[in-house]
Amino acid sequence: MSFERTIAAALAETSSKFALAEALALDIPTRSPGPRGDGEQSVMDALREAQEQILAAGGEQRDVSTLRLYRLTAVWVREDVSTNFRWVKGVSFSAHDQARNSGLSYEEFAAKPMTVREIRQKVGAASPDGGNVAKSWTPEQKVEAARELLSDPKVVERVSEEITTHVAKDEKLTEKVLRKRDDAPKPKRPRREVDYDEMIGRAVDWVTGALGVEASGKWTPTATSEALLYFLAKALSDRKVPTGDNATLVNDKLADLFREVEEYANTEAS
Repeated sequence: MSFERTIAAALAETSSKFALAEALALDIPTRSPGPRGDGEQSVMDALREAQEQILAAGGEQRDVSTLRLYRLTAVWVREDVSTNFRWVKGVSFSAHDQARNSGLSYEEFAAKPMTVREIRQKVGAASPDGGNVAKSWTPEQKVEAARELLSDPKVVERVSEEITTHVAKDEKLTEKVLRKRDDAPKPKRPRREVDYDEMIGRAVDWVTGALGVEASGKWTPTATSEALLYFLAKALSDRKVPTGDNATLVNDKLADLFREVEEYANTEAS
C-alpha cells in the first residue's frame, strides 16, 4: 500500500500535525465492520505499514498508537467522506484531539472552542500543570491521576521526550543516568531445563546420517571429523550392552543405517 501523502506530511509534521492527521485519514479510509476481504488490511495493519514507510523515508519516530490518534481526530472533524476537514480556526491540534478523546461532539466543540485545560476542566479531568485543584489532592489522589495519565500512550511518549531532552541538556545528569542504569542489577533469566535424552537422540540421528553418507562413498571425513569420530568411539566403548527394548532400538538404528547406505548406493548405480 502506498503512503506517499502520509510520508510527505510526516516529514513536515513538526510544523503541521493537522496535515499528517489528514493524510492518515485519507490514506487509510474507515473500514466497515465485519471480516476482512482477501488482501484487505485492518486499520492497525495499515498504520504499522505507514509507520515503517515513514521511518524508511527518514521521518520522525512515532508510535503506531500516536498515528492512530492523529487519524481518529482527523476522521472526527472530517465532513462525511469528503476531503473537507473542518478544523476550528485558531485552535490547536491538541485541543481538537483532547475534545474528541473526552467524548465531545464536533458540533459542540466547534460551537464553543476550548483549550486543552478548559476541556479537561469541563469533563472533570486534571489540567496539564495540575492547577489549583491538584494542590489540594492527597498523595493517593495524585498517584491515581498519574496512573490515569500514563495509561495514555500519547502522554507516555510526550513525558519520555521531555525527560530525554532534559537529561540531554546536562552532561553531568546524562552521566549519572547512564551510570545508574549500568549499576542496576540485571534481571535474572529463567533457567532453562535441558532435555539431555532428546539431545542424545538428535545427536545419534545426525551422526548415523553422516556415517551412512560416508559408507555410500559420497562423503569423506576430514582429519578433524576423523579425530572427533575416534573420540566418540573411545568415549562410548565401555558402555553397557543394551537389552530388551533398548536392544531393539539399537538394531532398528543399525537397520536404518544399512538401508540408507543401500539407497545411496542404488542411486549412484542408476
